[in-house]
Amino acid sequence: LEGWLAGRVDGAVGEYTLENGNSAMAESNDEMTSLAVVLGGIASIALLVGGIGIMNIMLVTVTERTKEIGIMKVLGCSLSNIRSLFLLEAAFIGLFGGLLGLGLSYGISGLINYVVSQSGNGQEYISYIPLWLSGAALGFAVLIGVLAGLMPALRAMKLSALEAIRTQ
Repeated sequence: LEGWLAGRVDGAVGEYTLENGNSAMAESNDEMTSLAVVLGGIASIALLVGGIGIMNIMLVTVTERTKEIGIMKVLGCSLSNIRSLFLLEAAFIGLFGGLLGLGLSYGISGLINYVVSQSGNGQEYISYIPLWLSGAALGFAVLIGVLAGLMPALRAMKLSALEAIRTQ
């Protein structure tokens, strides 16, 4: 009897079908991987747009503060101080954007958990954001801000002091 059933474990035996849970688990894992790739792509595009936005803001800031940069240079401010000033501004923009995104994430997570707990299926929490992930997200937001502010900071360093003071 064992030899007869050995070749039919995944197939039909009479009127009954024996199934293994591994195929369903593999299919579920494939779907989760596909979903993670799609969400990762969306997050990457959002990150790129956010970085371009920070760079745009910083370029406008350099343009608006051209005269101020010229005065700082004439008064003897070092180029590294000017660079640090603009990089610090960009880092704060990234930090505040990261805090806003993190607050939004915690809000959506709380809403999901509230809806699930009210559904009556016995689950209380399905969405959980670990503290280390929140810290890493804030650090990454600051890093993106600094990287996006690098080109405007270098542009501010290259401005001629006399030409900067002459601008209106």
